Amino acid sequence: MLDDPRFAGRIYTDHFRNAVFPHRDRNGICGLEIRNDRFRGFSKGGEKGVWYSRALPEDTTLIICESGIDVLSYHALHRPAQAHYFSIAGQMNSRQRILLTSAMQKLPHGGIVIAATNNDPGGIKLAREIREIAEAAARQDLGLIDHRPDREGQDWNDVQRALARSRSPAPNRPGQPANLGPT
Repeated sequence: MLDDPRFAGRIYTDHFRNAVFPHRDRNGICGLEIRNDRFRGFSKGGEKGVWYSRALPEDTTLIICESGIDVLSYHALHRPAQAHYFSIAGQMNSRQRILLTSAMQKLPHGGIVIAATNNDPGGIKLAREIREIAEAAARQDLGLIDHRPDREGQDWNDVQRALARSRSPAPNRPGQPANLGPT
């Protein structure tokens, strides 16, 4: 997936093997969203802008997730065509509102915004904020979809990891055959 042209050159790894998602504002890189399975943080002294995938000319959909890891999980689960991704790294600030408004205004006629937030109170609040930004963008032609995981409390990475576990063979135990999954 990291070889996908959408993500090429947009995600890095630091010396701790953390995934690093550079946040940008109108002036360039302004901070780094840093994640692994036991750590989530933001670069000291950095400021949140937005992390975004590469935009392709045929993109008609803007998908907004709470984290870069959620972007990758959402993409792995749904593989939407013609989609440009954004991460805000948690709660939204005023700079991010401006950047998202600009991105929404650049969508082609009939474009779609997907608020792919967590299924928790923070995700519900964020989806409401994304709706407000879309409405303020003054684009009556934009579609807006609120898409959260089915289970309360989950984010898209939780969903992707649960699916991966259900597809993985169980470890062998003495006297038991290996679970090879569906054939």
